[in-house]
Amino acid sequence: MNVHADDCAMSLPTSVNLLTCHFSSVPGSSNAAINELISGARQVELLARSFQKNARLGSAYLISDVEVASDIWKTIRAPRPLQNELTLAVIRQFVEFFVSRADGDKYVVCDPDVLLVGPGIEKVFDDTFDIAITRRGDRRMPYNSGVVFVNNLSFDCGQRFYRLQDEIITELFSKEAGWFGDQLVLTEIIEKRSTLVSKDVYDCEGLRIKIIDAAKYNFSPNRDHPYLLPPPRGVVLYHFKGRCRTYMEDFFQFFVERRFKGIVRLVWLPIKFFVNEWRRKSVKPLFSRAEERVMPSDRK
Repeated sequence: MNVHADDCAMSLPTSVNLLTCHFSSVPGSSNAAINELISGARQVELLARSFQKNARLGSAYLISDVEVASDIWKTIRAPRPLQNELTLAVIRQFVEFFVSRADGDKYVVCDPDVLLVGPGIEKVFDDTFDIAITRRGDRRMPYNSGVVFVNNLSFDCGQRFYRLQDEIITELFSKEAGWFGDQLVLTEIIEKRSTLVSKDVYDCEGLRIKIIDAAKYNFSPNRDHPYLLPPPRGVVLYHFKGRCRTYMEDFFQFFVERRFKGIVRLVWLPIKFFVNEWRRKSVKPLFSRAEERVMPSDRK
């Protein structure tokens, strides 16, 4: 029986490429305090290894101001931006990346503090969209930029999406260019500059943007820390944020790598839990409390 190469390619699961960005932290910042417990290099390494474990990983690209020693990541060097331009600088790096790689490949673009904890990430790309972002239950910032799916059905959709964000932040959210401007710009794109095509699918300047469930594809624990518990059933991408990154290493070992089993697991799990809680509380990061954040629309 003759089997054509095209038939073999059709039968293979989608190869998913990974793109993230991490710049070294400013001394004295909240990220610097977190990085003393788990470095940025270690976060991106765990991210890549989780994709190797649970997906058919193609290439993994890291944009950073430092070279990361890894047999997985391909590092793209970029200068560390000023702290008050960090968010905008990352977006501009993504524009440059997709301009130089108009290849039609599938990309998961995510923060470094993310783990792939379950199978099925490839299925997201089966649908016909250019970009997919996640929606969560946050009234002021309902869309999260920490996980973005770039389907590349058209060769330039990645660069167009991030170039549009650059333009809007520069125009409307320049004061938030250092932090959470990327969240505000997604709300602007979906709620003010897009047309609803079908349920959870929007058109923005020819870009077909799909909204998917954050509870499955961008899950974040409540109250800024996860405890050392298994991810809820059905979660595919687990997003550590703030102080809960102190859990990331042990979470990977217990629930992704599944290194410990039986009696060893029963003994180590509670010990690790208390150790991580102590570490989390000792960090005392400089993140603003949610109720103290003043959004542009709230300003007088």
